[in-house]
Amino acid sequence: MTIKLPYGFIVILYLGYNLTPPIQNESIGKWIEKLAKENKISFGIMLKHIIDYTEKAGFLECLSYLTRSPIEINAKIKNKFKKDFWKNKKLCPIESCKYESKSDSGMFRHISLIHNLGIEWQKCPHCVYKAKEKQALAIHLANIHDINSKWYKCPHCDYKTKLSTNLTQHLAFTHDIGVKWYKCSKCDYKSKHSTSLKRHLALKHNINVKWFQCPHCEYKAKQKHKLKEHINYLHNPNVKMYKCNYCDFKTKYKKVLTEHLANKHDIGVKWYHCPNCEYKSKIKGDLNKHLANKHNINVKWYQCPHCEYKVKISSNLTKHLANKHNIGVKWYKCSKCDYKSKLKSNLNRHLANKHDIGVIWYKCSLCDYKSKQKSDLKRHIINKHKILFEEYKL
Repeated sequence: MTIKLPYGFIVILYLGYNLTPPIQNESIGKWIEKLAKENKISFGIMLKHIIDYTEKAGFLECLSYLTRSPIEINAKIKNKFKKDFWKNKKLCPIESCKYESKSDSGMFRHISLIHNLGIEWQKCPHCVYKAKEKQALAIHLANIHDINSKWYKCPHCDYKTKLSTNLTQHLAFTHDIGVKWYKCSKCDYKSKHSTSLKRHLALKHNINVKWFQCPHCEYKAKQKHKLKEHINYLHNPNVKMYKCNYCDFKTKYKKVLTEHLANKHDIGVKWYHCPNCEYKSKIKGDLNKHLANKHNINVKWYQCPHCEYKVKISSNLTKHLANKHNIGVKWYKCSKCDYKSKLKSNLNRHLANKHDIGVIWYKCSLCDYKSKQKSDLKRHIINKHKILFEEYKL
């Protein structure tokens, strides 16, 4: 069978270019990359020739004509390209990759950055840093070595940066200038990040959820790290346990042990002090809440769009919208009767009081009396035994 090859192939075949055959354990992608480098042409040009002319003879046959390497050898080396990848040139040819591009340049850039094929490393002349793109090297030179750096200053505060994209983000997140809001179609949630909206839709509304299934039980999670935590905690018998030296507490997570030592034993505590009073906290977020709630410092008010109600805590606004305006209500329904409530705590109390489910009994140590309500036990102690509840506890 006679096959017409492109001019670029004819040049390679007949003008004495390097045609190194594949070596053991070398993938086809890396082999093509090596051929391109040896013949001083780009990986993109080499791959484009192969894609354009593979359909006439077949992929392995085309490589064989190009390199004069037997088809039998080509068939044995690793091949991570999709079957019939040349039939859809917009789709990434690497198997299991769903990326699509409208242009050849966009596709070759993707193959280089994501699949590490045809990379032309951009090396820093001042250190060991190297990058896959010239722009990344330029950013490195400006940020690390102050070469060709240009400062972008915020007109509203003292912030400045060497990257225009950082200034754009700063203006959006700090000053709400040029913000593009991504709004949820199901509730009032909005975000400055499209990824945050996607995560919200998945976690809150089960839209476009990618479930991660536990291979050991029926558990599944919407987030990969949650599944990893589940497997480590329940199904990994060899997991390292972190034990507290001061009590019987133990955990599979070093971070949890650190928090336990700080919260229970005051070890390794970093205190966050209020500058206006004696309040202090082990958690910076709690100090920020204290400053806002007690001293009106850095307060962010959450205004109800339907009435004059406003609050400093977003979760309180969510509760208000649900309780007063029936917006975003999540009903907690009783499985035993028609009862339902907007508050989970009310449902738990109903289950305990009406159906004896999840009951915590408060028992009197002086007689056989017991109650589901702590307040009832307190009243019983005072009225029946004539003892102050504080003394009874002692």
